[in-house]
Amino acid sequence: MAAMEQSPKHRDIHVLEGDAMDIYERGSDIASLGVKMTLAASTMEQLVDNGAEQEGLWVDKLTEASKEVYQELDRAGSHYMRVGPYVRDYGSALSTAQSKMRGVVPECERLWTIYETKLEAYQDALAAPVAYPTGEDADDPTARSQAESAKTTAVETAREAKDLAYRNWKAEAKDYDTAYDAWWEEFEAACNGIETANGKGLEDSWLDNLDGLVEFVQTVLSVAGLVLAALALIVGGPIVGLLALIVGVVALGLTIYQFARGDASGWDLGFAIVGVLPIGSLGDFASGGFKTGMKSWVGMSGGMSFGDDAARWSLSATGSGLNPKAWVANMRGLAPEAGYLAGESFEIVGEFLSTHGDDTWEALGSIDHLPWTLAHIGDTMGNYFGVLPGVVRDTVGLFTGIPGTYEQLRWPTY
Repeated sequence: MAAMEQSPKHRDIHVLEGDAMDIYERGSDIASLGVKMTLAASTMEQLVDNGAEQEGLWVDKLTEASKEVYQELDRAGSHYMRVGPYVRDYGSALSTAQSKMRGVVPECERLWTIYETKLEAYQDALAAPVAYPTGEDADDPTARSQAESAKTTAVETAREAKDLAYRNWKAEAKDYDTAYDAWWEEFEAACNGIETANGKGLEDSWLDNLDGLVEFVQTVLSVAGLVLAALALIVGGPIVGLLALIVGVVALGLTIYQFARGDASGWDLGFAIVGVLPIGSLGDFASGGFKTGMKSWVGMSGGMSFGDDAARWSLSATGSGLNPKAWVANMRGLAPEAGYLAGESFEIVGEFLSTHGDDTWEALGSIDHLPWTLAHIGDTMGNYFGVLPGVVRDTVGLFTGIPGTYEQLRWPTY
């Protein structure tokens, strides 16, 4: 059986999907909830307006807060009372359409099968040869004419049967369109009604929309922070350092915004601040001044310039193809002193935690200038409270942000 044609209005003929009863009940529940919310708001308003006469700042604050609550509650309840009936009526219309289609669709399928049978009979009649007489009557003009007439009659009869079967199917398919049109009108009415009700109801402010965008960007920055932290440990260099600084500053700015909006805790803000502050470069600020400290902050303390680092990236990329291991080996080979992990065994751990090699540790014992010594000690501690918390922050931010990221992409609020 070939696929059935679409309806005269070019629709696939099938019963509409959806749980009509569930939609109807949901709309009724929404309207009922709206009534209860408005009644609760009215009760709260009476309590505030007719409550005990008391004076004091806390009473004024409580009255003001209660007023805001019952006003918003009444506003939301009125909104639900307007929206609920549209949802309920749509559920009723869907139920009516589905009920009609459950009878129309099988009948369309049955009539289409009959049409296909008649179509096949017509094609067979059309392809059948004329049954000319044989034997003594083979050349009889009358007999031959009668044979040709019989063929024409058979073809015409088959064609009429085919056309009648198609007309019967088309008439039933039009009934499907009628049921579909009735459902579509109710669907549009529900959509327009809900849209109108939403226009008069609850609506996110531009700050609420911005909150969704900021949360999404923070998740992206968490991923970027983890990647840059790994690169800083392995290959280092001023380019990675500057990018990490930029990501940290942007993340701090967004965290301050989220903290002001109540979407971030004090811990989030603290991690963001510590992750940006140049705690790990205090020794270079103290011993070499602002310029030296800034170079250390962005990863230029080893003497590598941005131009040298860019050349290192370019050469490593072209010389390693798509092999990450070869790329890391090339980057480390061109600047073995750049990454934190530049040694073996305990040297690796020591340099990772302190960002200083053996020469620096030996020099610390002969430094007589107490502020410098304290600064270098602070430099070492800074890697605990600067680099590592940043990694922790990004890791926590990443894995707590992933579950909502997919939904943000599907249903963005910005």
